[in-house]
Amino acid sequence: MAKISIIVPIYNVEKYINRCVDSILNQTFTDFELILVDDGSPDNSGKICEEYAQNDNRIKVIHKENGGVSSARNCGLKNATGEKIIFIDADDYINNTYLSEITKYNADIVCCGHILEDESRNIIENETLTDTDYYFSMNNKKALEKYYIKGAFMYVTDKLFKSCIIKGNELFFNEGMKLGEDVAFSFQYIQYCKSFVISKVSAYHYVEYNLATRKTATNCSDEMAMDNTNHKYNNIEYELTVPLFGQKTKKIFTQRYVVGYKYLLNRALYGNYTYKEIKSIFQSYWFRQSFRLINIKHCYKEESFLLKLILLTKSPRVFLFYKRLIKNYRRFLKHEIRKIDGKLR
Repeated sequence: MAKISIIVPIYNVEKYINRCVDSILNQTFTDFELILVDDGSPDNSGKICEEYAQNDNRIKVIHKENGGVSSARNCGLKNATGEKIIFIDADDYINNTYLSEITKYNADIVCCGHILEDESRNIIENETLTDTDYYFSMNNKKALEKYYIKGAFMYVTDKLFKSCIIKGNELFFNEGMKLGEDVAFSFQYIQYCKSFVISKVSAYHYVEYNLATRKTATNCSDEMAMDNTNHKYNNIEYELTVPLFGQKTKKIFTQRYVVGYKYLLNRALYGNYTYKEIKSIFQSYWFRQSFRLINIKHCYKEESFLLKLILLTKSPRVFLFYKRLIKNYRRFLKHEIRKIDGKLR
């Protein structure tokens, strides 16, 4: 029996799968099984998986009818034999020491940071959770609050789970949820955890692609921000946090959403978001709920000008004006740099 089962759902990722699988096979830690679940891919993804399996007996390939990412992960869980479970998306990849670093801890769940980058491997942000490793128990509510607000428990791809907790409590991904199924799974899982580790490790590379040119089943971050089901998704997450925080849930939940929306709006500021999309963010229930409960006076000095602008105006039009101002300013800087560069030559 392998120490770790690595589950990778596969769908329409023939462009990216080699980088993902190669990063796993090149690990310094080798006691693992790799379960590649081909979720009915119409491209060559399934064929590529089989080619890998022929050359490495640690690889299991499962072909199934398309059922979505939750169905694929559940299929992987049913076939996993490892003591610990790791989920990796097929269009992401990991550093070659990732497994060695994440397996050195002894806890019911290990939460790591991740490196956010674009498809050209330019790092957008290194999202570390802590400077030093932090161990705590379920009884430490302050630690739970702190790292929940930071988003440490949100996703499944930068965590190490125990197989005995998952299978002993019959935990699976909700195949009826199109959005937030990983959040729901994480919060169900941590209800059964007694020990936590927040790791300083940040070795999982989460790659943001141009969604206009990409059609996979595993990345819906932008759609989630704009989708009408966002309100329903947020309510589900809210209900899942109630057992953890009790009467303080609303306050803590709102604080986390302020952090989340700051990140989303920074993306909207520099990304190709239309006015309609920006307006849908401002009109979403939890956006209004979050920013209704904080005040400009409570902002830290280091808080972005963007957040202060939003708190003062709460207007998508002002935000769009600021976005255009930033865009024109950056264009002006590039023009001036070219002029200076031309004179130096």
